[in-house]
Amino acid sequence: MKSKARLLNQAPFWALFIGVGFAQYWQLLIGPANVDSVRAIICIIELTTIIHFQSTNHHSTRLPKWIIVSFSIWVISTIVSTVLSVRFYFSLITQLEWFTHAVFAFVLAQHLNKQQWDKLITAIPFALVCTAIFYVYRWFTLEDPYTFNWINATPFTNIRQLGYFCTVSAIISQFSYLLCKNTSRKKLWFISCIVSVSFLIWTAGRGAFYSYLLTIILAIIILPNYRSKILTSTFISLLFGFLIAYMGTTDSTAGNINHLSKMSIAVRIGMWIETLQSLSSFKTLLFGYGVNTYQVTCKNFVFMQPHNAIVQALHDWGTIGTVSFLSLIGYILINTLLKIYKKTIESHTQIIAFFAAVSLCLHSLNAGVFYHSYSILVFALCIAYLLPISLNNKQPILTTAYKNLCSGIVILLFCLHLTNTYWLIRPVIPAPNSFTATMVRSFPSTTLIINRWIEAWYKYYPAEAFEWTQWLQTHGDNSWYYYYLEARVRDDIGEQDKAAMLITQAIENAPQRQQQHLIDFQNALKKQM
Repeated sequence: MKSKARLLNQAPFWALFIGVGFAQYWQLLIGPANVDSVRAIICIIELTTIIHFQSTNHHSTRLPKWIIVSFSIWVISTIVSTVLSVRFYFSLITQLEWFTHAVFAFVLAQHLNKQQWDKLITAIPFALVCTAIFYVYRWFTLEDPYTFNWINATPFTNIRQLGYFCTVSAIISQFSYLLCKNTSRKKLWFISCIVSVSFLIWTAGRGAFYSYLLTIILAIIILPNYRSKILTSTFISLLFGFLIAYMGTTDSTAGNINHLSKMSIAVRIGMWIETLQSLSSFKTLLFGYGVNTYQVTCKNFVFMQPHNAIVQALHDWGTIGTVSFLSLIGYILINTLLKIYKKTIESHTQIIAFFAAVSLCLHSLNAGVFYHSYSILVFALCIAYLLPISLNNKQPILTTAYKNLCSGIVILLFCLHLTNTYWLIRPVIPAPNSFTATMVRSFPSTTLIINRWIEAWYKYYPAEAFEWTQWLQTHGDNSWYYYYLEARVRDDIGEQDKAAMLITQAIENAPQRQQQHLIDFQNALKKQM
């Protein structure tokens, strides 16, 4: 009976372990892989975790005054940014998700013990090894894997998103190998490190690869006692990694290690300059445009975000929100760095969490790491584990007001998700410009459900439907589908010429597994013309 009760008590933790490790896969249960469905899954994981732990919370938490002040300023300034946003509902939902990430980190910091953290940190490498097995299986089952479009391979909408996954997994595996004292576990960590680095090189993501190298260089500087082991393990991992990646070279960008040597960042710099220039007024300089508005304010680029965390923060939150957020994260990381350097760190797992967080920060300077929810989830885990070592018991207690604020945010977002779900599943489809439709489009929702709405809008609201579809063609994650959708409608109303142009664009943007279906439609159009 005791063993059953113990297993039942540990069930929420193992649910969190599986949820964190395989969040990218849970999205496939509700529709095709896309950025929004991952947001939905991760938000559910975090909300469930918060509700569970807060229901068993019977103690108070003490935090340094600097963290309380920085967090307070960030919350207030981002609320102002949301109110002033040019896309209020979109910004509201995304900002509430950011608050959820923050509350999730605080809650985990209070409730997880050292043994649970030691296990939870292994969720990322474990999931990556499973992902590697999945990709290897696909490799051997494809007739010609060398010409397969691995960039859009499931479950990642773009395999570049696998880059930060690989970087964090490589860092966790390598430092676990260095710091672990159990011989059998060291062997498993070494294998995990080889797999992670091999995938990191094979994906050919320059930002992910160079952030890994920079993190290793930082570790060599501040961990002199492990210097020779770090150099040796890095050399062996890179040697195996390049060998395996070379054996798996493909015709696509992913799987082509020559891509690592291409260092052109002209497009990135152009985005950063235009984004900063858009902060032209005093209001936007202080409070930004609100989160999830980049596609509207910077129309010269077809990207969803500026591929730089600091520039993205300045655009979304303005100077006040960015400085307060950076001071909050900087306080935790610098405090941890000093403890590592002075050898006063409390556990080896905290060293691993620190370098994992640093690798994500470095990668975020040249990629949209903090635009994608999964990397934010991993970063929140690392910060949560580092947060307790920054606690100072002499500082004021975290007041009841803050707990009420956190609970209010969670309840509000949970209620909004329930309301959104009700709107989605009911048979009545609202008008495109109605309040209900605007709120549903703001939420992380399943693409298939939104497509069902659009098809109905073509029948009852054709002008609005064309306008929305054309916007999604340049801003949506699955732009090829919306070219195809409009092509079908143009074909139905007798505009075969426009349909032919649209289907050509759909083929150019579609993943390889969808192209044959589109080509068949294109051939059918040619017979009608």
